[in-house]
Amino acid sequence: MREEGTTDRLVIRSAGKIVLFNPEEIDWVEASANYVRIHAGVREYVVRDTMANIEKRLGGRFLRIHRSIIVNVDRVRTLAASSNAESALILADGKELPVGRSRRTQDDTLLRSLLNAGGNSGWPGPAHS
Repeated sequence: MREEGTTDRLVIRSAGKIVLFNPEEIDWVEASANYVRIHAGVREYVVRDTMANIEKRLGGRFLRIHRSIIVNVDRVRTLAASSNAESALILADGKELPVGRSRRTQDDTLLRSLLNAGGNSGWPGPAHS
């Protein structure tokens, strides 16, 4: 069942065309000035919309990891910490996306958010002491 305001098909207008696709085709979304860039495989769509509106339309399989990035949790393969205490998510295609400090209080919290958004798709939970 979909959350209120979400849809099974996403309709976007990009480069003078109307494009329909399933949200699960989307890898990640990024803000770009007054636009958003939707990344779906090798395709990229530039849409005049807000991150908040796109986030609402995409629904529960997506997680806002940065003020300018929304990710499809099914594409996440690794949660990595860099040397400067910043975190990043690495997608199945190798793309590395930064995790905003305001979106992560600690890695376990982010991991729990990924598991909850993704319906616990076989990932092990964080170790408990």
